[in-house]
Amino acid sequence: MIDYYVVSAVLIETHASISLGPSLEWNYPNTTTKAELLNLHPGTRYNISVRANSRLGLGAAKFLAAWTHIGEPTPPEDLEIISRQKNTMIVKAKPINNENGPISAYRFIVISDVNAIVEEHNLRAWSDAQRDDIPYYIAAEVDSQVIQKEFTIGDGRWYGEYFNTPLSPEKTYRVTAGIRSTFEGITRYAYAKQKPMMNVIILDNKPNDEDSSLAHFLVVAIVFSALLLCGCIVVYFVIRRRIGYRRRRAHYRQELTLQGPIIEVVNDGYVPEEIDERVNYYEKLQQQVWNIPRSSLELKDEHVGQGRFGSLFKGVIQHRGIPMPTLIYSIEDGKLCDVDKRTMLKELGSLIECGKHNNVLALVGTSEAPETLYIVLEYHPASLKDMLIESRILSQPEKDKIKFCSLLENDIVSFAIGISRGMEFLSSKKIIHKQLTSRNVAMADGVIPKITGFGISSFHKQNQIPDYTRWTAQEVFKKCSFSTKSDVWSFGCLLWEICVVGGTPYANVENHHVSARVIHGLRLPQTEYIGDCLYQLMLDCWQIDLDERPSFRDITSTLEGIVNRNEVPIELNFMLYPGFQYMPYFDDLEPLS
Repeated sequence: MIDYYVVSAVLIETHASISLGPSLEWNYPNTTTKAELLNLHPGTRYNISVRANSRLGLGAAKFLAAWTHIGEPTPPEDLEIISRQKNTMIVKAKPINNENGPISAYRFIVISDVNAIVEEHNLRAWSDAQRDDIPYYIAAEVDSQVIQKEFTIGDGRWYGEYFNTPLSPEKTYRVTAGIRSTFEGITRYAYAKQKPMMNVIILDNKPNDEDSSLAHFLVVAIVFSALLLCGCIVVYFVIRRRIGYRRRRAHYRQELTLQGPIIEVVNDGYVPEEIDERVNYYEKLQQQVWNIPRSSLELKDEHVGQGRFGSLFKGVIQHRGIPMPTLIYSIEDGKLCDVDKRTMLKELGSLIECGKHNNVLALVGTSEAPETLYIVLEYHPASLKDMLIESRILSQPEKDKIKFCSLLENDIVSFAIGISRGMEFLSSKKIIHKQLTSRNVAMADGVIPKITGFGISSFHKQNQIPDYTRWTAQEVFKKCSFSTKSDVWSFGCLLWEICVVGGTPYANVENHHVSARVIHGLRLPQTEYIGDCLYQLMLDCWQIDLDERPSFRDITSTLEGIVNRNEVPIELNFMLYPGFQYMPYFDDLEPLS
């Protein structure tokens, strides 16, 4: 008699440059004939083996080598304009690593209207764009090796099916880039984030004598001004360096910069505005956060999870002689690539600028060692999801239960109000969460919800990559960008999740079918114990038109109104009734991707 099956996946080859960790293994009941293997990396070839286990031990294995589908490519950075002539423009692309598949081709896109917004579904060749009156077109699609060299836009050559038509001397153009990833019959595209480009001014090739004299005068004036500016900058940095030396500690301090004290800050997706100013994050940290002495920081061996830039551990800091449990993010920033280091500093800066709010997980401070940066965060081990699942008491042995949840209805609504207040605070700081679920809400002392899982505070347990598809807004599935209103959609799903004490959204739908079903109108149902006003608030959060969705301030006001009018027993009632069943909760549908 077969007791169960053991399925394992061993990495053979991958397009990713990151370490994918050890092999994976699953156990399935002996009645299983078909299974979906989760947590595999996109664009990776695995050796899949199946063994049967019985009282005699493991049997012989059957093997299959197979590739996983490629994922969404990493968007490229914008092009650098080297020079501009009458009919051509020389640009250079920046190298990029695609962790979810190969880079099959690189696209150069020309925008003839500097104010136009490029829509991916309208991208086409120059002749088709002219016919359809679209102010942008694909000038060339070339081998990915070209990104190591300069490329001439407007050279009048054919690149596959795209004609690189000469540019008009009278026009000012913007250019942007995209990549194509094709593998095993699947093709995916990604494009650089759009932002205004510097205008290139074209001068007449035959200036008259007056224009020539004026041009020479302008050149001399510009050179003189540049030299004067450089002198001022040198004097400024000399003075600042001397002042900095006085402030620094005598022993070695690690600098949180890329190639020196100045870094270029880029948008990481959490703050949707471009920030062009150059910021010295080293001095900013000194001024705005607690610089914890390394001797006051105790790092324990208990591994909590994995973040994008390093590992997270439990820890303790001595604050005014009192030990405080904390979560410590250990980052070996010297080993990060330039892009990851810029992103890490940007996310850390966002957390610093965010400040403190009672319903948002706070940054305690930072500590430095010669090779490692420690980011110290509040630590609350229980998540809202854990509390909700533990509150399901019907399976417990006590008899004569009159309620199906150990939590009070007023407590549930107060949790929702706290989360809404926290999200209102984050949105006021122009921070988009993107991953709002009950798993990303920590419970301080079991009563105060604190939002986590955004920016640098986002992490996951070992070998468990979160899947937020079931909380994602329908417009995001249509390739639209995240926004505060997409967070409102996620809050509606979270509100439903806590009202049904931890149920899995769309539990009867497989992960890869959720997006299509939601786009076609599938919404979470109203249960008998959720009132009309509360469910209407959820429906408002799921409106197709973003302008019709409420703001987080509106949501907070609605929930507070329910409490102030003593309507909680009407809108949420956990009294046990005949035929009651919990909304299903499936752990394997939520934490793994």
